[in-house]
This record gives sequence, structure tokens and C-alpha cells, in this order.
Amino acid sequence: MSKVRQYAASYEKMGWTKVISSLSKGCEGKTMGRDDARKSFERFNLSFEEAYRKQSTWVVTDPKLREELKVSLGRNVLGRYYEFYQAHGTALREETYGEGIVRYAPEDVGNYLSDLFYGGNGGPGGISSSRTTMSSSSSSGSGSGSWPLRHLGIGKSR
Repeated sequence: MSKVRQYAASYEKMGWTKVISSLSKGCEGKTMGRDDARKSFERFNLSFEEAYRKQSTWVVTDPKLREELKVSLGRNVLGRYYEFYQAHGTALREETYGEGIVRYAPEDVGNYLSDLFYGGNGGPGGISSSRTTMSSSSSSGSGSGSWPLRHLGIGKSR
């Protein structure tokens, strides 16, 4: 394993394990009940927002390392969220509209992740727990669009 990949794995473990594990139970299938799915989205929202706030000030000046970190996070955080969202998000989003249970479409998560490692707050106005809207138009000013989705071969979820 290259040093870059070792660093990326360590970083991900330290900074994002809680986010990844928030969706681990029942992520593989559609057998999860509505209440469990709701709780998983709530855990994801809290852990993602906390991790993003902490990690959004990091700067990675080496382009190769920055890209490797983004790919790794995209594969592990966004990949798992995309699967979970596909299985449970649409129905819960419609059912709990206005409650902020399903705060992020996969494109939104991808946009936030693609803005990491440049320092600053990443997205327009940063990320806050009061954010309850979901739209692909919430992409950041960096012009990254849905980079992680395209880069990982993940299709649109809508």
C-alpha cells in the first residue's frame, strides 16, 4: 500500500468512521423498518455535519493526496449513503417532508465532500444542523458539481 493510501485510510478512520457506521446496519437491503431507517438518517445527519465542520478547515496542498482522499471518502461515505438513500430515502423524504429527516440527496453529500481540503467552510454558508432543504443546486462555489457521483460511476438518484 502506498504512503498516500495509508494516509488516506488513517485519515478516513479518524475523521469519518462515525459517519460511515451511522448507516451500517440495514444498509445492504430493504429489510430495515421505517423507524430504523429514520434513526439512521438522523444519526447520519448529526455525524456528517459534525465531521464536515471539523474537516472543512483542513487544507491538503498536494493534489495527488487531495484527490486520493476525495476518492476514498467518495467510495466509502458517499457510496454507502447512496445505497442507503436509494433503499430508504425517497419514501422517508416524502413522508417526513419539512421535518429534516432526509436532509441530503447523494448529490449534496458529494458536493460537500468534493469541497473538502481547500480550507474555509466548503459550501455556501457552511453546513449547519438547521439545513433542511435538499437540492442538487446546493452545490458549492467551487464548480465541482456532482464530481464524486460521476467519478465513482454512481448515477443520479432522482
